[in-house]
Amino acid sequence: MDPEWSLRIRVDQNPMVWMIQVNGFMVDARSLKREIQEEALRKGLIPYIPER
Repeated sequence: MDPEWSLRIRVDQNPMVWMIQVNGFMVDARSLKREIQEEALRKGLIPYIPER
């Protein structure tokens, strides 16, 4: 489950890659607004911004 050891083609299927904490709650970054995803990407919390 460690994102560091995930194959590039499996990143979308690894839920731990996309879990971030927002206001004290763990959420899947793929379900958040684009602006929040951009901030998470800048901070290095997610590997890329997924296409909708």
